[in-house]
Amino acid sequence: MAFHQVTEHPEIDQECPSCGHNRLQFWTRQLRSADEGLSVFFLCKKCGWRTVEK
Repeated sequence: MAFHQVTEHPEIDQECPSCGHNRLQFWTRQLRSADEGLSVFFLCKKCGWRTVEK
């Protein structure tokens, strides 16, 4: 039996540069050493555009 796992993240009022949708989801992860800042990921639920700010 297969199922979809849907992950919901908080949303911010920021325009998607790909489709112009006015909401992006975001989340953070520590990808590098502990003395460096968090990486912030952004996702547009409308078109699937993604980016990361390190």
